[in-house]
Amino acid sequence: METKEQKKKNKIKIGKILYRIVVAILLLILVMLCMNSVKMKKEDDKYKMQVKSTLRTGPIQRNLRNKETIKIKDAEITKLAEYDITGVVIGEEFFYFGGGANRISNRDLTLCWGPIISEKYFDDVKTIYGINDRMATINFSGDIVKDYGDSAINFVSNNHIIPLNSTVKNKLRKVKKGDTVQILGWLVDCKGDGWNWGPSSLVRNDSGCEIILVKYLSIIK
Repeated sequence: METKEQKKKNKIKIGKILYRIVVAILLLILVMLCMNSVKMKKEDDKYKMQVKSTLRTGPIQRNLRNKETIKIKDAEITKLAEYDITGVVIGEEFFYFGGGANRISNRDLTLCWGPIISEKYFDDVKTIYGINDRMATINFSGDIVKDYGDSAINFVSNNHIIPLNSTVKNKLRKVKKGDTVQILGWLVDCKGDGWNWGPSSLVRNDSGCEIILVKYLSIIK
């Protein structure tokens, strides 16, 4: 029969073992997080080298013959074109509530590029966001209308952003009006259980929105 002294020693021994197990688990988690962080950094650096668009060139697009479909949450997302865009954020909106598309994309960014990135036109472009249907209307006024007329639409787009990974998701939260961003990914079509969203616009001179599955996002201050 164990004495009180033996019981005390056994409890201390078990406590030390449990402590070592907890420390080992925490160290393992820390190592895995570090490895994942290094992996994501390498991926980010690789994607950064692939960005070819600039504020002057505008978006670069390559339509895909073989349209791969992937799944995110309950959505089937079909890649229609590779997409590379650098632009200044002139409008933004969050969509926190509701199901459907809002589950995979809760952020819209209106971007401009080319000749209208001048501060002279910054207040001449307004985006009116729909709450329920995720539609956006881009309105022009002032000097931009006088200088470019109907062709101004060629240098602006509203973009529904679908983050492909946690790195993009975290960076997306930090984007604000006035930032210059680089985005690399795909224009897509989306379908879910009882809902359809898309297909994305594949041209820049229409009133449709771009739906972008984003694998890389960089904020250039």
